[in-house]
Amino acid sequence: MKINLSPQVVHYLQSLAPAPRRALRLAIRNLPEGKGDIRYLSGRLAEYQRLRVTHHRLIFKRHPKHIDCLFVERRDVVYQIFDKIRQKDLLS
Repeated sequence: MKINLSPQVVHYLQSLAPAPRRALRLAIRNLPEGKGDIRYLSGRLAEYQRLRVTHHRLIFKRHPKHIDCLFVERRDVVYQIFDKIRQKDLLS
C-alpha cells in the first residue's frame, strides 16, 4: 500500500530532532499494517484517523489502495489547526 505525505508532513519531519524523526517515520511505515496507536477522530473530523507517536499526532485518511498522511503537529494544537485548514480548503 502506498503512503502519500503532504508537504506539511515532510517539512515537519525535517524540522524534528533525529530521535523523534525516526520514531515518526517508523510509525508511518507501519500504517498499512495497522500498527501503532491509531484511532478514528470524532465530530467533523470523523472521516480521519490519528496516529499517536509520543507527543506528536499524525492525521491521515485511509483509502483502499493508499494512505494520505495529511497533517502532523504537537498534540496540544493538532486538531484545532487541522480543522481550520480543512474548513478553509472546503470553502476554496
